[in-house]
Amino acid sequence: MCHPCFRSRPGRMAVFTLLAGTSAASVASTPQAWAALDLRSAAECSRASGLLDPKVGAPVRFSDPIGFDVRVVTGVAPQSHMGDASATMLCAFDRRTGQAEVVEAPDDAILTVLPSAPSIEGVVWRAEDIGGGGIIDRSRATLMFGADGRISGSASCNNYSGSYTLERGALNFTSALVATQKECVPSLMDQERRFVAILGAARQIELLPTGALLLSTPEGRSLRFFPEQPVKPAVTSPVLEN
Repeated sequence: MCHPCFRSRPGRMAVFTLLAGTSAASVASTPQAWAALDLRSAAECSRASGLLDPKVGAPVRFSDPIGFDVRVVTGVAPQSHMGDASATMLCAFDRRTGQAEVVEAPDDAILTVLPSAPSIEGVVWRAEDIGGGGIIDRSRATLMFGADGRISGSASCNNYSGSYTLERGALNFTSALVATQKECVPSLMDQERRFVAILGAARQIELLPTGALLLSTPEGRSLRFFPEQPVKPAVTSPVLEN
């Protein structure tokens, strides 16, 4: 009697194929595939946490034989008796099965092991999408949050500035955005009007696992940014004197 044994070669092949397919699902072969996998793990960890207004940190990725990503999820405890207390969870996402499991994170573990979330302040964020319509080639719309509560950047043609507050992902402007009055070609001016309209109405801000910064309005319009890479200074050869 052989309960754990497979009785036929086709049976063994079927199970092998299933396992191989499951293992392969944990491996992403392109940057786009990894980005999609990161979005899925962030969504699953957010759902599994059960927290209100969840914020999901970047993944700590283990090797393919282990197959797990670990993330920190912060948010508001959903229980009414907790009185909107903040909570932190650790989430393990299985890349092979797509399942996530969370446990409450001890305070000492967070302080001594896990890095703090990256700050969005002092970074020049360059727009790559305005309201779902992309952005004009070689145009430049930017955003920078200052530690002093000031916001500034280029709207495509004109520079703008204002003041803001940010709390638990909720964005509020404490003064109207003020812009210069330069005139550019009609296409840039149209893009600028759309950019300013969405930016001024944005109330939610989120740092995505892909590294993108997403600003959204209550109606669902959005601006998506990536950190602008600094331009390295040109290296000049020393002048040799005769």
